[in-house]
Amino acid sequence: FSYRGWRLAVAGFAVIALGVIGYIVSGYVQQGIDQAESELVSLIEQEKLPQGEDGRLGSVTARIEMWRVSMLIFRDNPLWGVGRGNYTGAARKYVERGDVHFEVAEHGHPHNAYLEMLVSKGIAGLSVFLVFLFYPLAHFWRTRVRAPDTALAGVVLITGFALFSLTDASTYIKGNFISIFLVYLAVLFSWHARYRRAREG
Repeated sequence: FSYRGWRLAVAGFAVIALGVIGYIVSGYVQQGIDQAESELVSLIEQEKLPQGEDGRLGSVTARIEMWRVSMLIFRDNPLWGVGRGNYTGAARKYVERGDVHFEVAEHGHPHNAYLEMLVSKGIAGLSVFLVFLFYPLAHFWRTRVRAPDTALAGVVLITGFALFSLTDASTYIKGNFISIFLVYLAVLFSWHARYRRAREG
C-alpha cells in the first residue's frame, strides 16, 4: 500500500500472478470459480434461476435470491425492519406467495451483512451500522500521515471485514467474528493513538 511507481506495478502483478497460480494449482479453487461463473452466466443468459435436478440452487444463485427477498422484506418494512433473527420467517411469506425460490427460507440470514441490517433493523439500523463500520476507517485514513503503519493496519482490518460482509452476515451477527473485530479494532486504535502522540511529541 505504500509502494509507488514501478514497485506498485510489480506488487500488482505479483497479486494477479498469485491468483492465477492458485486457480491453476488448486482444483478446489478452480471448481469454485468455475461454478460461480457458470451460475452467473446461466442466470444472465436465461434470465431465470438455474436449478439442479433436485430443484435446488447453487451457492451463487442462492445468495442472489436471498438478496432479492431481502430487498422485498425491506421494501415492506423500511424504517425498523422485521427484528433480529426474523429473516427466515419473513422470507417464508414470500416463498408461500411464489415470489422467490423456496431455498431462501432455509437460511438464518441473507448472507450479506448490509442486507441483514436492512432486514432486521431497517434504515435506522443500517445507518448506525455504517457509522460503526466506517467512522473508524475514516479516522485511520485521515490520520495516516503522522502514523502510516498503524493507520494501514486499521484500514486493512476494516476493509477486510467490510468486503467479506458483502457475501456473509456472520461477520456482525456471530459472537466469534464480532469479538475478533472489536478486540483487533480496540488494539489498533490504542496503538495508533500512542504512535501518533509519540510522533507528534
